[in-house]
Amino acid sequence: MNNYGYYAIEHPAPSQPTWFTNPRPGDRYVLVEDTKFWAPLDRTSDRRVQHPAFVTLEEVLADRDLVELNNTDIYNVINSIKGRITDGAGAEVSFIPVPTIYLGNRTDFATGRSCVAFSPGPANFQPIGPNIYFPRQFGPRDSSGMEIFEAMIRSRVPSALFTDDWDLYHRLLGEVHCGTSVKRQFPLPNWWRP
Repeated sequence: MNNYGYYAIEHPAPSQPTWFTNPRPGDRYVLVEDTKFWAPLDRTSDRRVQHPAFVTLEEVLADRDLVELNNTDIYNVINSIKGRITDGAGAEVSFIPVPTIYLGNRTDFATGRSCVAFSPGPANFQPIGPNIYFPRQFGPRDSSGMEIFEAMIRSRVPSALFTDDWDLYHRLLGEVHCGTSVKRQFPLPNWWRP
């Protein structure tokens, strides 16, 4: 007669917010729970195809084109836009840097929209009253489980609130400001009239 009593005893895995064993450089597999998915349009079938949006820090740092795209191409475009805004304002303008990783094609970068934000784009926020709504980042976490992009944004923008726009907007190349309408009081006098 078999004794199945041992198998009936529950042995739950311990719960903790950190890795049980930290991944080492060169590890071939990293198990991931609850990853988000991209849904890019498959141009051959006009259907959206699900792709995991998980990437390791090692993969990001090892991708020289990705690093150059962000540190050179995107950086130069952002600085150019900041210069035009400052020139248009006619005075010094303050900018608050927020973390973003862009993906794209460096070959055609200068001639078209060939890049998108990999992590939800915090530059595309929505101010409502005293609060500023940013897309939830779903970004890298440190060893204590803290989401480091959100922590950096909160340190620079104390009134920051985060909302999940991944499925409705981000994975379809939109962000928080794309799906919100805000009622505002128009300033007087009518600024649009000469």
